[in-house]
Amino acid sequence: MAPKIQGEQQLDLDWHPGVRTIVALLQDDPLYYRHFGGYWWAIKRILKGRCGLSQTQLPHLGDADDRTDEIVALTEGMSDDQIMDAALLEQMNNATYRWHSKATYLPNIGPRYWLHDEDLGD
Repeated sequence: MAPKIQGEQQLDLDWHPGVRTIVALLQDDPLYYRHFGGYWWAIKRILKGRCGLSQTQLPHLGDADDRTDEIVALTEGMSDDQIMDAALLEQMNNATYRWHSKATYLPNIGPRYWLHDEDLGD
């Protein structure tokens, strides 16, 4: 399932094996972002920053963000590779047990977290 992206020659989509899969999942099902739980915001920043994607290429990538203390703490001190690995594990769990649920739990932190991305009008 290879994503179709305009201007791909200028993008860095191969630095991690999960990037193209994430893009394809989001293109196929815009609400799939919910499966990344609290990691969504870091994934969004990585797709925009490191990968060079824009909102034109993926509607999810506008300016909406959540910089609450809990979300910042979730990925603090983690490399992009570690964030991607953790986010992919989180999405696998949520896709199995909480399909499209806005409610998730933050790993190692505990409180219930309600994921809402205004870029999707969600």
